[in-house]
Amino acid sequence: MSAAQYWFDTTPGTNTFDIGEHIRLSFWRYGLGTAWFKATSAVPPYMAEARWNDISFHFEWVPQQYLILRLPHAEKTVEDAFALVLGFKPVFRYTDGNETVIEWRKADRAARWNELVERDQPNLALA
Repeated sequence: MSAAQYWFDTTPGTNTFDIGEHIRLSFWRYGLGTAWFKATSAVPPYMAEARWNDISFHFEWVPQQYLILRLPHAEKTVEDAFALVLGFKPVFRYTDGNETVIEWRKADRAARWNELVERDQPNLALA
């Protein structure tokens, strides 16, 4: 199991406080020791927001399927921390409005890629 064993590798439960605690501990141990994470949805797709240094970002996920990270701009340290915590590298990246979006996918990679291509997602690239 990865460092995200209590919130990405398995269903994280239905309590946003507990989910947020598991996320915080994952990142504090394996990447972003000064970040603050808060779960905002305790039903799939689960959602959380975070702040690290002067960067606020948010992400959504469905356990064992995908995680979508949205940042105000590309931030390699945050991306690397997510890859380390999840235990695998991102699949693709693109921009959506003013946000940089990075996706990790374990399921339906080709279907998601085709969906993004069909809607002509700006700056779409394999990660």
